[in-house]
Amino acid sequence: MNKVTKVNIWDLDGTVINSFHRVQPCLCPSTGNLDLQKYLREACKHELVMGDTLLPLVETMKRCFDSADTVNVIVTARTMAKSDYVFLRQNGLRGRNGQNVRVMSRDTLAKYFPHDEVRAIYSSSDANYKRRYFELLQAQYPGAQFTVYDDHKGVLRVASEMGFNVLDAQMVNDILSVGMSLIGEAIIDEHMAEDLDIDYLKAKLDFAWQCMTDEERAEYTATTSPAKVLAA
Repeated sequence: MNKVTKVNIWDLDGTVINSFHRVQPCLCPSTGNLDLQKYLREACKHELVMGDTLLPLVETMKRCFDSADTVNVIVTARTMAKSDYVFLRQNGLRGRNGQNVRVMSRDTLAKYFPHDEVRAIYSSSDANYKRRYFELLQAQYPGAQFTVYDDHKGVLRVASEMGFNVLDAQMVNDILSVGMSLIGEAIIDEHMAEDLDIDYLKAKLDFAWQCMTDEERAEYTATTSPAKVLAA
């Protein structure tokens, strides 16, 4: 069995899955946190879930499944239901080559934490909720390099404070989307170096950034660049 040297932690909504059409009405405008009750009540119908689409960063996620020394974990703010798992399987997001991607969600808290802590963790903010899973994974894989892929600024801040590599998925997907519209499949050229870690994505981002016009780059802040998007 290969020693685990890298752990990739993937968010779903806004990171690898575009569920904006059903999740956005359930987000708190001031914090970006998910209103769980509204989400469960209004956004989890099977036909709505199956109407989700994939974001450009999903290609990086799938590449990471091929690395024998890497563990990939989905840590999502969702309460997962059957439809969610159907969508993941149909789109190849549960792993391949014998690797099963673990899913950590609000409904799996009881598997990992004492019963008297579950309710408080469940109802906490997205950042504090995910921190508990991050701490659990950090204890399970001591010495591994962690990278968190998420679009929630509070979650990214927590992960950075813990010493993880962090990736702003919203910015990356925006840049990659522009690159793809300009140069098509070249942005995910299968002949590029088979580097499956964060350096591969940095190269991809640099490539997309260079393909953008000055006007397109101006849509981002003056301090934004591919190097700023990926931070340790």
